Amino acid sequence: MEEDEVRMPENAKVQLKWVYTPTDFFEEKETTLLPDYEHTIENGEVTVSMDLNEYQSLPGTQEQLHNLLIGIFRGAALVSQKPFTLKAGGQETIYPDGRRDVSLQIDSAVIKMTAGTIDIIVKDQNGQVIADSKQERLNKRRRLSILSAKYRDNDPVVESILSSFEKSLNNPETALVHLYEIRDALAKKFSGEAIAKRELGISSSKWSRLGRLANDEPLNQGRHNGVHIGALRDATNSELEEARNIAIEMVVAYLEYLKTHPPRLP
Repeated sequence: MEEDEVRMPENAKVQLKWVYTPTDFFEEKETTLLPDYEHTIENGEVTVSMDLNEYQSLPGTQEQLHNLLIGIFRGAALVSQKPFTLKAGGQETIYPDGRRDVSLQIDSAVIKMTAGTIDIIVKDQNGQVIADSKQERLNKRRRLSILSAKYRDNDPVVESILSSFEKSLNNPETALVHLYEIRDALAKKFSGEAIAKRELGISSSKWSRLGRLANDEPLNQGRHNGVHIGALRDATNSELEEARNIAIEMVVAYLEYLKTHPPRLP
């Protein structure tokens, strides 16, 4: 060991923290989305725990974890369909003798709670659950969070389409512009719409419908609202929901596609 190297006591732990909104973004406590780290994601806070000596020996760990968390949250947003914020919340060092060093970076925030989702549980005549909408939603969110975090650093298309979907949530006045970016990015990835639809299993009707909503309808949220003759109108909630659901299907299809066609590492 170098003379000037400072080694912390064995068993000292560091807890890295982040804060996020909305606090119900994941609905339930999550502990499996970062398989290489001990962690919890719950009630607006992310905590990652590790040995302090290990943490200090790996420069850039916090930045790496933040990048992974962005991928996880962007994947989860495909299910939650809510804008989110994620901020570093500092760290806490816990020593074997009970001492604690706390470094806080938490910004004040106004949190707006949203109405809860109505869930349905279907049971057969023997009382066995055959359908649970909440559990299905939780499973889907976990799966997409993991896929998003896994592929976004290795495939620029993943980063592009997840970013576009996030922008559609954060900027509702141009939502259709950003949702169309997803279709456009996938068409370029596969060198044409026909191949993209075939490889991803997207129907021609849905592919065309997203294009029609974004390009052809006289909508304020669309891509070409300056070329329409006459008054523009706001897209209806059902039109926005339809476009968003088609775009989500495209993103999910591409993430699933990468499971059998993994991107080449740089």
